[in-house]
Amino acid sequence: MTHASVPEEVREVNGITGNMLRLSVGLEDPKDLSLDLYGAFDKLNQNSKPI
Repeated sequence: MTHASVPEEVREVNGITGNMLRLSVGLEDPKDLSLDLYGAFDKLNQNSKPI
């Protein structure tokens, strides 16, 4: 929803597509961040159905 208020034409010009994932991080330890992301993606893969 971050870019929902930005007109589609402006998003297009700036390379912002609907299949992008925005990741906002602070001062997390890179290893912790990596483990969290891998864990989240693993859960997504477990719950996804083949097309």
